[in-house]
Amino acid sequence: MTIKSLTVSALALTTLLAAPVYAGSPAPAPADPVVPVVIPVTGDWTGPYLGVELGYGDATASTAFISLSDNGMLYGITAGYDHDFGNWVLGVGFDYDMADLTFGAVNVESIARLKVRGGVDLGDGLLYGVAAAARADTNLIGNDTGWAAGLGYEHRLGSNWALGGEALYHSFDNFNGFGVDIEATTIAVRVVYRF
Repeated sequence: MTIKSLTVSALALTTLLAAPVYAGSPAPAPADPVVPVVIPVTGDWTGPYLGVELGYGDATASTAFISLSDNGMLYGITAGYDHDFGNWVLGVGFDYDMADLTFGAVNVESIARLKVRGGVDLGDGLLYGVAAAARADTNLIGNDTGWAAGLGYEHRLGSNWALGGEALYHSFDNFNGFGVDIEATTIAVRVVYRF
């Protein structure tokens, strides 16, 4: 037997002995499919709420001849109802704040707002915009209705409690016919109980 035929015979024998091992081996498992990770929205903002707020106001009263400014604390109550549509939340609300903003002899004693708010459901957070009818009461020149608009954010602290903040711009033109324009910016922190 020659070396060449011996080499061919050894190679053939090795192939025959190894074939059953390869034939009986399980096929390699296919790779697991890639599944996208979806973060579920955990908060449901549907329902009524009631709370208290504490804030700060900066206001200016101006006529054709003079402009006066003042700032001070605000405190009051807030209530409303929201409906969660999945990714979006729409609601109505009411705020009533006691105020102490003085322009000469005129003192703005309270501000009330009837609000519509709409925003993005972020799970445990709610980022929203506000449009409102506003009413200011004074000690000397009566009361008048204007408008307010702004932004806010609310975050759940559990199943029922939430902490939020809101910044609003207010405008009252020709206040109660006295020729005084009042503009105010308020920033408030609130704690609400969601039913």
